[in-house]
Amino acid sequence: MKLGDLPILPERASAAAQAVDGVALAVFVVCTLLALGILVAIVFLLIRYRESNTGVDRSNPPSSLLPLEWGWIAAATLIGLLLFWLGARTYYQLYTMPAQAELELEVVGKQWMWKIRYPNGYKTINRLVVPKGKKVLLRMISEDVIHSFDLPEFRVKHDVLPGRYSELWLDADRVGVFHLFCAEYCGTDHAKMGGQVEVLEPEDFVAWLQATTGDSLSPVARGKVLFDKFGCAGCHSQNRAPRLPGAYGNRVALEDGTTVTMDEDYIRNSILYPARQVVAGFAPSIMPTYEGRLSEQQILDLIAFIREGNSE
Repeated sequence: MKLGDLPILPERASAAAQAVDGVALAVFVVCTLLALGILVAIVFLLIRYRESNTGVDRSNPPSSLLPLEWGWIAAATLIGLLLFWLGARTYYQLYTMPAQAELELEVVGKQWMWKIRYPNGYKTINRLVVPKGKKVLLRMISEDVIHSFDLPEFRVKHDVLPGRYSELWLDADRVGVFHLFCAEYCGTDHAKMGGQVEVLEPEDFVAWLQATTGDSLSPVARGKVLFDKFGCAGCHSQNRAPRLPGAYGNRVALEDGTTVTMDEDYIRNSILYPARQVVAGFAPSIMPTYEGRLSEQQILDLIAFIREGNSE
């Protein structure tokens, strides 16, 4: 029987969950053995050196036991380093994004719900549907306060912040319905900010997604519509700068002499707060702010277009 099979932990729904349970089991076993060892030592010393035991020589007690002390320090250090290595390795596996996600979903947290959008534009509230055995990337942001996207059966939890994108990936290995929580206190109805994760067989997921009524456009296509609607090409074109084609992922020189990578956070901040990080050679008053004019999901569409669809 494994730790995840015991009632003290939720059931496992991913391979990552088994790795996390392995670390938890290692910590539990080490702490239990140490506690038992200390308890046995205390009982032994209490009995052996009790006042009524006259058979013990107390005439020349040692002032120190350096071999014992150094041995305990070395053992404790090695045990601590071993547990750290197990935890760090598992953390790295959990939060290292896959080279190529097979499905990308957008998650927007707000008081007090989770809004999930699929590639075809279909949206769900507090309901995350994913295929089994596929690498799913969640790109998350909050519309108001700090939330925490918590999937206990997958043993993953990640803070969702306002004004900053965070990413989490899943690789479900069990079909079923599992829990979704907000694990960061976020106001009056925080306890009600929950939902469910539905893991389907790949063919069932495809059928489910095809049966949904999205807007039939991909995120890149939706971003292109917004890009044209707001006249972005009037400045960001092949012949006028700051040029966007091919710029994603590259370093951008700013007016203050610093450089920054053009990533999702930089693009979002440039759309909402264009005067904060001005490209070198341009005045801060040229680009208007779109704060309050675009939703978080529209911004994600624009980012998708700039990242993938606005190439040379």
